[in-house]
Amino acid sequence: MRRRRTSLRLRGFDYSQQGEYFVTMLTHQRRSVFGSIIDGRMKLSEAGKVIAQVWKQLPMQFGNIKTARVQIMPDHLHGIVEIVCAESSAKTGLGLINQTQTDAGGKPESIAGTGERKPDWVLMKQPGIQLGKIIRAFKAKSTRIIRTALDPSFGWHRSFYDRVIRDDIERYFIEEYIELNPLSWELRKGSGHSILSLNDLRTRLQTEHGFTGLRLERIIELESDYRAWLKSEGYGSTSVLTRWSSPTDSR
Repeated sequence: MRRRRTSLRLRGFDYSQQGEYFVTMLTHQRRSVFGSIIDGRMKLSEAGKVIAQVWKQLPMQFGNIKTARVQIMPDHLHGIVEIVCAESSAKTGLGLINQTQTDAGGKPESIAGTGERKPDWVLMKQPGIQLGKIIRAFKAKSTRIIRTALDPSFGWHRSFYDRVIRDDIERYFIEEYIELNPLSWELRKGSGHSILSLNDLRTRLQTEHGFTGLRLERIIELESDYRAWLKSEGYGSTSVLTRWSSPTDSR
């Protein structure tokens, strides 16, 4: 029986409107293929370099978006997408469906494995620029390049995490959360556990990195929300921020 997942979308929110969105994408089965963490810094593999290039090229494909902050990790990507010139949903008559189920290569599950490119893809049916369309295009292009040139088995996890960025203060803390990932990947190596609880994470950020007050609480809040999504995707309490690197990530 397929696991029933809980959507974290904001009900009634138009994800095609102008604004900034924090997104995270995981590799299929969380395979570490984008590189490794060495001394708190991410060293990209050839696949990781493809991801960086495709992300950078997204504004050329869509025209009215910016791909701001990005952090590629061994098995996932954090980034900020900004829609700078929104198309009215009243004009298109369509809202966003950014959780369309796809196979690991980015195709809707209804046609996965058939090799068909049906004209009724959500990607094609919705003429406006929506967050889901941007992410699906990114996944499809990067998958095609990596499978052709580097790894025929590569794929993405079927959905993605997103958070609407409400203001500059929220953006500041999200950017810090993104930047913290490579360091945090190594932070837990000496913990003796594969997962740090939120309390342990809070303690280590305080004692080892001087995080206090609102800065600390917002990082923990972001991590807590993200863990809720991971759990809904079938990954239990395991978090990309507090998970051990896999054996393939060693030097």
